[in-house]
Amino acid sequence: MAENFVDIVGFQLEKIHTGMIAWLLDSERSPLPVHEQAVLVKKLAPDLLQGKEVTSTKSVREYSFGRSLRIDLVLEIFLKDQTKSCILIECKTDSDVSVKQLEKTAEAFSAKNSSVPFSVIALAVGAGQFTLMHQLHDIQRLGFHAIDVRCALEIFSRLSIAGTTRTYDDWIASLQAELTRSARIDTALAGLDHPWNIRSVKTGYRTGFATFYMFYARLRACLNKGPFQEWAIYSGRNNPVLNWQKGWIGAGSENDALGLYWEFNWDAFCLKAEIDKQNTACWERWQKIRPRIVELCAKCPNAGRPTANRRGTWVTTYKWKFNFCKEEPVAIARKTADILSHLHKHLQSVT
Repeated sequence: MAENFVDIVGFQLEKIHTGMIAWLLDSERSPLPVHEQAVLVKKLAPDLLQGKEVTSTKSVREYSFGRSLRIDLVLEIFLKDQTKSCILIECKTDSDVSVKQLEKTAEAFSAKNSSVPFSVIALAVGAGQFTLMHQLHDIQRLGFHAIDVRCALEIFSRLSIAGTTRTYDDWIASLQAELTRSARIDTALAGLDHPWNIRSVKTGYRTGFATFYMFYARLRACLNKGPFQEWAIYSGRNNPVLNWQKGWIGAGSENDALGLYWEFNWDAFCLKAEIDKQNTACWERWQKIRPRIVELCAKCPNAGRPTANRRGTWVTTYKWKFNFCKEEPVAIARKTADILSHLHKHLQSVT
C-alpha cells in the first residue's frame, strides 16, 4: 500500500492542513464545483452569509499585515450581490489554541477591512485540540468558532472527489487516523516502557507534548466524572500541564501574593505554589508555611515526595509520580481524587 503523503511530510505541520483547505476553496484551482465550495463555506461559517449566494472563492495563505501579524489562511467569499465576506482561519496542530491570538487576528483584519464581514475560526487538528475545552466559552462569547478533528471530518469528509483524488483521500485518512490515535493513546502507551519511547512514532504518534496532551484528555474525561472537575490542558512553557482550575488556594492575605494550586506536569501530579519572590514578606511567609504543607502531604496515604526548596515564582512543593504506560487513566483519576480528598481542605486551613 502506498504511503500517506501527510504522514510522509508531517501531520504536525500546520501548512499541510491550511494548504488542503486553501486548495479546496479556491475556485481557480479547486477540484470541487462552485456549489460544493459554497456548501463547505456555509459549514465553516454558518452565521456569516445569511442566505447569500456564493459565486466564487479565493484563498490567501499566510495573509500578512506586515511583520507584526500573519493569518494562517484567509478565505475570500465572493457573493452574487457583488459583496465579499471572509473567513479567517488560525490553524493549530500540536500547539495551544490562544484566545488572545484570535482577538488580535480579528482586530487587525477589521482595522484593515472595516467594511468586510468576516468570521474567525480556530482550527485545531492535532493534540492542540485538547487545549480548546477550557477556552470554549470565551471563544464563543467573542463570536469565534472552534473546529477540532471530529468537526473537521464532519465538514470535509464525503466530498464529490472522494475516491478519485489521492491528495484529498490521504488528508481525510490522516485526520481519521489522528482521531483514532487520540482515542487509543492509553492502549498505545501500554506497550511501551515510557511515554517518550520512539517506537510510538511508527504508529503516527508525536512524542513529547502531543502524547501528553492526548493522555491528559483521556485523564480529564475520567477526572470530570468525579468530585474534582474542570481541568485545563495547556503549555507551561517547558512542560505540558493539566491544571485543576477550581483548585486554587489562597494562603494568606491578598497582599502576600502567595497561593497554592494543583496540576499534572508531565507524568507527575504536583502541589505547586505561586510566590511573589520579589516580596520579602511573602517569601518569608512561604518559608514558614512550607514545612507544614510538606508534613500534611507526607501523611497522605498515597505516597509522594517533597521537592527541593527552590526560590522561584512557580515552585513545586510536593509531587506524586504516575506511570502512564502501566496505569490506566481511570486508575490515575481515582488516585488523584484520593489525594485531593485527603489534602485539599486541610491545605485551605494553613495559616
